[in-house]
Amino acid sequence: MKQTGRRLARSTRQQGDRPVVQSIPVARKPRWLNQLLRTQRASTVITTGLVTLSFAMYGWTVYIQHLWRGEFDRMQALERQERQLTAASETLRQHLANQAERPDSGLILPTPESAIFLPAPSPTPAQSPVQSPAPETAVPPLPVDVPMAY
Repeated sequence: MKQTGRRLARSTRQQGDRPVVQSIPVARKPRWLNQLLRTQRASTVITTGLVTLSFAMYGWTVYIQHLWRGEFDRMQALERQERQLTAASETLRQHLANQAERPDSGLILPTPESAIFLPAPSPTPAQSPVQSPAPETAVPPLPVDVPMAY
């Protein structure tokens, strides 16, 4: 052992007092082991990607369900308001109909004699009168015994 150390010491001194590092020979790994290591690395990358994708899909699903629930609750509230407005409108219509039917309400059935006719507005000087097509037929008057409206 002493001789080997002396030879190494002499060889290092001869190369400028710098120690020379000799590499230890490494036995090559068998081909099947290299292939197995590459397969392990690839499966690790794929597994990590799939786990990340699974977490992303789970988060997206939970978020979409949260949004859907909020919009569904909003739709139900709007439907409830629509029903309330319809009921209030019908109640008001019924109340007005009941008031109109009472004799002391002061309302009378409309007749052609009680109709108010307004004169047609005269055309302004800035506008030229537009020629209207000739009326096809005159509208017959309504019978007096048919009520017009309430």
